[in-house]
Amino acid sequence: MTKKGSREKGTSNEIEEKPTDVADLTPAGQASHLAGLQFTMAEVAKILGCPLDDALIMAYERGALLEEAKVREAIKRMAVRGSSPAQKQYSDMTAEAKRGNVNYRKSRDYEAKK
Repeated sequence: MTKKGSREKGTSNEIEEKPTDVADLTPAGQASHLAGLQFTMAEVAKILGCPLDDALIMAYERGALLEEAKVREAIKRMAVRGSSPAQKQYSDMTAEAKRGNVNYRKSRDYEAKK
């Protein structure tokens, strides 16, 4: 039994992570973290004070995708709980993933035939 006004662990109102001190991270970690906060590559380069090389671009893309995965997980949870808007979003995400997989397979088949 919980007290009035208290939150149970795992509720959507719970803050899952404390803020990250970007200064404590490696440049790749900083690029990944900032990408997750939806900064552009140009903005991340300005924050880091250097152009993004291949390694930093990979870290940036990884951070953006990992953050997108968290959002997708939240959408899926809401869809399973019966949220009509979330069900629509989840359906759209599924269709987009299927299209992307078909295109990926086609490109791999093409590359294999070269």
